[in-house]
Amino acid sequence: MRLHHITLMGSILILSACKPSFSDEDINNVKAAIRTEFGKTPGISVKEVQIIKESDQRLTGFVKLEAAGFEVMKDCSANMGADHQYIWKCE
Repeated sequence: MRLHHITLMGSILILSACKPSFSDEDINNVKAAIRTEFGKTPGISVKEVQIIKESDQRLTGFVKLEAAGFEVMKDCSANMGADHQYIWKCE
């Protein structure tokens, strides 16, 4: 009975280890994508992008923009899917 418990526990550990996770490179790519996307709009400059790893599959942060002399902040997030693809948004 105890051997079965150890095997089951080992299976759970293996499954959780296979979940995709944001790497430092992924985080930098999200920051760059946000900066690039908002930088495409004429008259808007990107002042700052801050993103932190909230969990292995979720990033949160903000982008600070300047337009017509006014600063605007938008909350941003990114979610990692099972296939190591992620989607980000800023609202």
